[in-house]
Amino acid sequence: MIFSIIPRLLCIFLILISLTSQSPAQKQRGDPPVISVVTDSGITLLYDMGLNTWNGADFNRTATDAFLYMRQSGASIPSVPLGDTIRITFDGDPPDVWALFDRIDGIMHGRQVLDISFIGNTAAFTLEAFPDNLMQYSDTKHGVPPDLRTFLLVCAWGDNSCEYAFGFSTD
Repeated sequence: MIFSIIPRLLCIFLILISLTSQSPAQKQRGDPPVISVVTDSGITLLYDMGLNTWNGADFNRTATDAFLYMRQSGASIPSVPLGDTIRITFDGDPPDVWALFDRIDGIMHGRQVLDISFIGNTAAFTLEAFPDNLMQYSDTKHGVPPDLRTFLLVCAWGDNSCEYAFGFSTD
């Protein structure tokens, strides 16, 4: 009698293992994590979030725009001084892969990639002056004032990816 139960238990055990052993890329996720973006001087920055690919669905959309989001929400554009530290904290797991772009008012060709690392669910960086070699994109020819900065954080958790954008003026 015990020998007839063992194959059934073994089959149930193997099914349970196969259901729980999916890779993170195969698992369905809820919504992307909420983040908070706060400076050491106490300024909380609003952000816009856009999905790229999530739970197998591709999202065909325009770029995430932090300043448009602020204008639509009625918020004023905050000012963050150079030298301030900006902390990005995820309410949940930090991404597996990420890239942080520093852009002059959203212009993709006037950008640099910042090196950040996560400690737990928080990453931080110090706001520095935009590199001189990229300031050429801030002239009146391009219509972009040099004091508006947009940061775009592109994140991925397995096959799921989204981006967070936040912006402000600076000195």
